[in-house]
Amino acid sequence: MNEIYKRIIDNHEPLLDELEEAVILHKLKKIEVQAQETIKDVDDLIDYWCKYYNIARERAEGSSRVYDLKVLRYMVFYCLRKNIVRNNLSLSVIGKLFNRNHATVIHGCKAVEDWIVFDTSLREDLMRALNEFGYRADWDSKEHKLSWIKAGELYEQ
Repeated sequence: MNEIYKRIIDNHEPLLDELEEAVILHKLKKIEVQAQETIKDVDDLIDYWCKYYNIARERAEGSSRVYDLKVLRYMVFYCLRKNIVRNNLSLSVIGKLFNRNHATVIHGCKAVEDWIVFDTSLREDLMRALNEFGYRADWDSKEHKLSWIKAGELYEQ
């Protein structure tokens, strides 16, 4: 059997090379489309929070540690980590969006989780954002837990 396989490979090698190249090009095109969709979704999310807080994106991406800018960044970090918009971004890449490191992203997500338990205004801001991106959010006051639903699936914090 190995001999037959070897003969087929030897006789059709140029054709197989073309086929492999076509498969690779198809996969690359698919990855490119997904990357462009992810970039658009992430940009839409950042623009949403900048508009919501009435802060210029350049300012949000800057080095200032003003409280409002920090909250905006942390909300973006939280939404990206929770996949409110489609993405496969690592903690490091999410941090680089705002010239921060992965530890800041972890801290920011944890801070948002802590804040929404006690800060009803911030919780409502987050729930409005979820609504804007096609989710229905629900706050369980007994469990202190936020959950959201999209397309019949339940996503929990």
